[in-house]
Amino acid sequence: MKTLIVSNNEKVLNFFTQISLRGYDVIVYRWLMKAMDNLEEIKPQIIIIDTDEYPRHWKTMASFLQSGLGGNEINLYLYSSTPFSKDELEKSALLGVKKIFSSFDNDELEDEFKTLARGALSFPSAEDKTDCIILTDPNDNSFSYGSVDEQDGNVYICSVKDSARFSSGEILKYVSFFHDGTYTNCSAKVVCIDSDRKCLSLEIKELYEAC
Repeated sequence: MKTLIVSNNEKVLNFFTQISLRGYDVIVYRWLMKAMDNLEEIKPQIIIIDTDEYPRHWKTMASFLQSGLGGNEINLYLYSSTPFSKDELEKSALLGVKKIFSSFDNDELEDEFKTLARGALSFPSAEDKTDCIILTDPNDNSFSYGSVDEQDGNVYICSVKDSARFSSGEILKYVSFFHDGTYTNCSAKVVCIDSDRKCLSLEIKELYEAC
């Protein structure tokens, strides 16, 4: 998932680029109009704008997004060091702003983007016991097959018969989830291996665009 952050403030950039640790591909622009020019090329799913830097132009970007020219289903967030007035809040709601951050609160950031990531990953449900996951071994590019049993946030517990071939902490660059006739592709980290149950716990790191 790509996130575009528009700000020229190092504190703002340092705070919001933390989401890169949660599996988001972060792209930074310091000039809003340049970001708008390149929006169709970037194709972000999330945009965060520092309204302290762009007190008026964020509305131009929001209107641009509502026109559909920047792509579909883009989540727009704002940062403002001071709370918006009632009038500005109403305008932001009409322009499709998802949320306004007004402080550097790590818990708030964690909760918001974990929730968004869960909603963005179109993986099979735990009730679907078909062979719905394909893991590519990074050593020899061979495949392992399995199913998703449980989900805990951004971690998926999967039954994989040859789970012993993988190592805890290993990054799997290519993981595919198959559901309803479509594939969702991503990279994942092996966070735990249960050899008795032949299970892997996979933490989703990066969601790839469909080819």
